[in-house]
Amino acid sequence: MCGDAVEIVRAEETLIAVADGLGHGPEAADASQAFCRYVQDNASLGLEDIIMGASSEISRTRGVACGLLRIDASGKVMTFAGVGNIDVQAVSVNDIHPICMPGIVGQRVRKLQSFEYELHPGDLVAIYSDGISSRFDLGKFCHLAVQELADAILADYGKNHDDATCVVFRLAGETDDGRAPR
Repeated sequence: MCGDAVEIVRAEETLIAVADGLGHGPEAADASQAFCRYVQDNASLGLEDIIMGASSEISRTRGVACGLLRIDASGKVMTFAGVGNIDVQAVSVNDIHPICMPGIVGQRVRKLQSFEYELHPGDLVAIYSDGISSRFDLGKFCHLAVQELADAILADYGKNHDDATCVVFRLAGETDDGRAPR
């Protein structure tokens, strides 16, 4: 059983959750799936409130590392909050380098911080678990469609001894020079 889980909630805003249950197997899967259920049920809350509420809700599980990424209704602002070893890479006009706070959701979360970034048409963002080496350059994959890109990252940088998850999105719309994004 995969100990990673993903939840994507689409309403006015889009919320992407990646959870990596501690360890492997059924107990890791139980933790990450419980986290994602909490996200689904509480998607309208602020990111930090979701993480703290989930931490209490899943306290009887092994716990998870998690990343929450919200894209506002306009598609122009991305907010990220995370705990543990979830990573984000982006190819964007702006520098996008959020970090996760130390801790384990469900056990000990001492401090949370959200990071907000402006998005632009054509921006490419990947959020992924530690089952993928962070030594890849997302820019080298820009020519691929997002599903192909996620598959290539998993194939080329996935660790064969760990569960791995990668969610990729490209912001739609026209770029400033009038071209459609790739």
